[in-house]
Amino acid sequence: MVGSNRVVVEILSKEPVSLPYSMSVEYRQETPASDPATAVRVATKLERDRVPVGESVRLNVSLANQSEEGLPMVLARVGIPGGLSAQT
Repeated sequence: MVGSNRVVVEILSKEPVSLPYSMSVEYRQETPASDPATAVRVATKLERDRVPVGESVRLNVSLANQSEEGLPMVLARVGIPGGLSAQT
């Protein structure tokens, strides 16, 4: 859930009881954090919003150097959305 989250671990017993527990938390967000001062701009766009089953759609990726200078080797790792495949 977006926003502030709270987890409560509670045992409803009148007797003193030990409560061994373990918790694992994962965090994900739909878009990565952006830095307006970044040297490289990465953008992705699907060619179409709706695609019938069995048809192909192109995912266009663009990289742009935002600085006035050359940059050392730049690598962009772009995840392929489910249902798409890499074109060789």
